[in-house]
Amino acid sequence: MKCAGTTAALASVGALTTDSAGAATKAPSLTELSATKLAAMIADGQVSAEEVAEAHLKRIEEVNPNLNAIVQMNAEQVRSGARQADKELRKGVSRGPLHGVPFTIKDCISTKGIITTNGCPELREYIPKIDATVVKRLKKAGGILLGKTNVPEMCFGDTDNLVYGPTLNPYSHEHGPGGSSGGEAAIIAAGGSPFGIGTDIGGSIRSPAHCCGIAGLKPTNRLVPESGILSTFPLEVGGWNSVGPLARHAEDLYTVLQVIAGPDNVDSQTVPVPLHSPSSVAVERLRVAFFTDDGTSTPTAETLESVKRAVRALEASGVALVKEDRPPAISQAASLWIRAVIPQWATAMRYWQLEYATMGEADISEKRSPLTEFIFESLDMAYQNGNYGPDQKERNQRELHAFRAQMLQFFSSYDVLLSPVEAKPAAKLMTVDEVAQLPKRRFIPLLSEAMGGFYVTHNMTGWPAAVVRAGTSPEGLPIGVQIAAKPWHDHVAIAVAKLIEEELGGWQAPTGV
Repeated sequence: MKCAGTTAALASVGALTTDSAGAATKAPSLTELSATKLAAMIADGQVSAEEVAEAHLKRIEEVNPNLNAIVQMNAEQVRSGARQADKELRKGVSRGPLHGVPFTIKDCISTKGIITTNGCPELREYIPKIDATVVKRLKKAGGILLGKTNVPEMCFGDTDNLVYGPTLNPYSHEHGPGGSSGGEAAIIAAGGSPFGIGTDIGGSIRSPAHCCGIAGLKPTNRLVPESGILSTFPLEVGGWNSVGPLARHAEDLYTVLQVIAGPDNVDSQTVPVPLHSPSSVAVERLRVAFFTDDGTSTPTAETLESVKRAVRALEASGVALVKEDRPPAISQAASLWIRAVIPQWATAMRYWQLEYATMGEADISEKRSPLTEFIFESLDMAYQNGNYGPDQKERNQRELHAFRAQMLQFFSSYDVLLSPVEAKPAAKLMTVDEVAQLPKRRFIPLLSEAMGGFYVTHNMTGWPAAVVRAGTSPEGLPIGVQIAAKPWHDHVAIAVAKLIEEELGGWQAPTGV
């Protein structure tokens, strides 16, 4: 039974109100609010955890058949968890800042008792015995796991695999949601989940956030432990990966980050660094550089305008300096990332095929996703042609050190670097035939042009980078901007993302999902 306060609160959610000009506006529904706001409402008794869970389960039922974003879910477990959260609150017990708030998890992150595939046929029936550290921490903080979200096979490319099929963009079913955290971004943008967790070694949090019009954060590398994550990344570049939050609202990035960050005594590479609140950032002292040309790709007119809108928003917020300036090293970023990652990744993917077959107690699949097969064939051809020998590997490492040094030097004059996330909005979904027709001999140039240097730069430096919506394409697709900050200054990136969101509106609910 609802208490009187809960009934009054629910009456105001989704109800018509008036703005300062007297015009009628609709108050946000439970599936539009931030996780931070939902947690506060549950804690204050304005709404129950069970009601929040039911609202999201209903929304998933409405949108997921079209999107194919959530691939594993047990509704009764969600309801049971919400009832338990309400029972604890009635006894005066709160488990943490996310008490009673539902969340989703990318399908490369282990979840105890729930199938986790990483998009691979060998893991079609694999059920982990433990939760990944980030899942444990979210549950300990009171979060309720809604379900698992779709990924590409081995987390490379747009969100499609042979186990579950493709995920569609909630703003256009002809387009993809980005990858590899595309399932997360799609269901969050559609209102089915308040927030989720993604991973990012080459834009895999930021690209989906951009494509689906939500907020996302790639934290400083090694801030969040990766224990329990099914990684196919080679050890040499595994440290470029980051685990971070995706949400409709930028304020949730810090709410979630403070829960999942810090050493777990399992991941030996996680660094113990204290987190600072975005509210501690002195906006009037920030020095912001921005650029729109990465020297590799050509942004659309709407992408350029989105960056300009964000620049104007920061100027209006009173930052100390906003200057157009591009790090010289950016033009090398895409090529360097590809040369450093792809050859080793193809080898590691073949290794993990064997490991996954053992874990899943299955045979190695004779059929792989078209993009995976394309990568394997392309790299085989490159090796046969002598393009990836020990001397090339040494040159790549030396270039990488020089690249990081140049970026550090550039950031000695700035606190924030603002740019596009990608040159274009979400791409159209590719058919199997279209992938098969890609010219394998031009794989590296094609990938370099498609990726650009905007987001991979910050994987190689390891610095934090947030994304927030700042515009819309003529087709109605979201356009995000990227906000990068110095290492361990995640709070600065989040603070600037919040400023831009406040000025420009941020996430907008998709229609006709």
